Amino acid sequence: MFRALLIAAGLCLLPAAARAQIPGLEEWSEAIVMGMNSRWEGPRVDPPAPSPRPALPVAAESLIAPISVHAGPGVDPELVAGALSALEGTFAALEREGWGQPVSDGGRGGTGGFDLYLVSGRAERASGEPDPSVAWSFLDAVSSFAVVDPTVEPDALEACVADAYAQALLLATDPAEARAWRRATASFLAWRLTGRWGCEERVIDQQREPWRSWIGGAAGDGAGGALFLAMLSSRHDRDTGSFVRDVWQLARQRTWEGDGLRASPDLWEAIEAAVEKAGDDLIETIEDFAVARWFGGDPSREGHAALPPLRALPPEATAPAHVELSWDDLPEHTRPVDPPIEPFGTAYARVDTSEAPPGSVLRIWMRGEYGVRWSVVAVRRGREGRELTRLSAPPRNEPRSYLVLELLDDTDEVLVAVTNLSSRLPDADEPDENVRSFHLILSEHAGE
Repeated sequence: MFRALLIAAGLCLLPAAARAQIPGLEEWSEAIVMGMNSRWEGPRVDPPAPSPRPALPVAAESLIAPISVHAGPGVDPELVAGALSALEGTFAALEREGWGQPVSDGGRGGTGGFDLYLVSGRAERASGEPDPSVAWSFLDAVSSFAVVDPTVEPDALEACVADAYAQALLLATDPAEARAWRRATASFLAWRLTGRWGCEERVIDQQREPWRSWIGGAAGDGAGGALFLAMLSSRHDRDTGSFVRDVWQLARQRTWEGDGLRASPDLWEAIEAAVEKAGDDLIETIEDFAVARWFGGDPSREGHAALPPLRALPPEATAPAHVELSWDDLPEHTRPVDPPIEPFGTAYARVDTSEAPPGSVLRIWMRGEYGVRWSVVAVRRGREGRELTRLSAPPRNEPRSYLVLELLDDTDEVLVAVTNLSSRLPDADEPDENVRSFHLILSEHAGE
C-alpha cells in the first residue's frame, strides 16, 4: 500500500495535460489516498433540516451586542423592547459563563449578528431553528436563529427568550446532538438565568410523571430533563453550570467524510465518562436522583430536599406514589405499574408505618419484567418527614429483588423507589425498547 501511495503521489505531480492522457488516473489516485484515511464506523445522524426564516423586518437592534429582534407591525413596541433587553442579558450571561456565541449567519437575517423573531401561531412558544450547515467551521456547526411567541405571558417573556436563544446556541454548538438534549439544556439554562424552568416549565410534568426517561422520553420533547441537569450540576459543580457546559464541549466532533454527522460521543456518553472521571458512578447517580426528586415540589417534603434545584420547584411539581398503603393494609400484592417505566424512570410506593408495633419488619419483593436491570431502594422516614436511613438491593439483570427492612422506633413511613436502569446507556436519538413494568409484594412481620 505504501508503494502504491508513492506512485499515486508521483503521478499527481505530472502536468495536468499529461495526467489527462491516462484514463482513470485521477480516480485511481484519489482511491489510493482515501484508502489510507481512517473511516468512521460509528453511528451517524442526519444534519438538522434548515428552517426558513420568518419574513419580518428588524424592530430593534442592540447597541451593546451583535443581536437584533424582528417583529411584525402588530407587535407591541414595549414587548419588542422587553425581548431585546432579555436577549441582551442572556447573550452576555452565557458568554460570560463560557458558552460562547452562536456561529455567524453571514447576514441571513439582514443584520450583522444573531436574530430573534417574534412570531405567533407556531407549535412551540420558544425554539431555536437551524440554517444550512457551516462548511468553514473546524467542528460540526450550523448557524441558527431563535423564535418566540409574542403572546407569552409578560412574566414568562424573559425565560422564553433565554430558552429560545439557548436552544439556538446549542444547535450551533453541536448540530449532531439530539433535540431532546437541546431542549433540556436550554430549560436548565433559562432556570439558572431567570428562575423559571424554561418557557413552558415542563419540569412540572416531568415530576408528575416520574416514569418518564430523563431525556429521550422527557416531558415537552425533552424540556423536562432540565431537572436532571440541574441536579447533576449541584452534584458536580456546586450549581455553577460548568459541568453541563463542559460535557457539551466534550461531545462535540468533526465529520470530514461520509454522509450525515458523527453521533458519538453523545451527551449520555460524555456524562458517563465525566462522572467516572470525577470518581462517581452514573448508575449510583441515577439511583440517588430517584430518591432525591421525591422531596421536591410538595411543601411538606421540600424542606428535606438534599439539592437546591429541588427546593426551587413549584408545589405542583410533586412526584406521585404508584401506591399508598397503611400498615393494616398489609400484606399487599400491588398492580403492575402502568404506564410502564422508561429507562432511568422511577415509580414510588409509600407505606405508613406509624401504627406498626415496635420491632416490626417490612418485607419487600419486587418482580419486574425481563431485559433490564432494576434498582430498588427503601427509605425510612421519620415523624417530620426527613430521611433516616436507606437500604438498597444491588442492581442486577435478574428481575427479582428482596429487601427486609427493620423499622426503627421513629420510622413513620417507608418510601420504596423502583428505577428502570435499562440494559444499556440510553440514546436520545433513538426510540428505546427498554420500557418495562413491575409489581411489588409488601408484607409485614410484627415484632414482640
